[in-house]
Amino acid sequence: MLHGSVVASVITIQDFLGVGRIMNTRYYLAYEDFLTAAALYMAPAFTTVFIFRQLEKRYLGYLKVSR
Repeated sequence: MLHGSVVASVITIQDFLGVGRIMNTRYYLAYEDFLTAAALYMAPAFTTVFIFRQLEKRYLGYLKVSR
């Protein structure tokens, strides 16, 4: 599921980076804008991974090998 959301969000990431480039040319901010873009991308990605891990634990717990 994460792969699908990553592919679907390519346009959004390009928009983030485009805004970062504009900020870099206007205000000479080298890192702040790209760090913000990275945080805005990573937050939904990590949230999606966390939700799916919890769902897997809940609904696929019977597949776990007990020792």
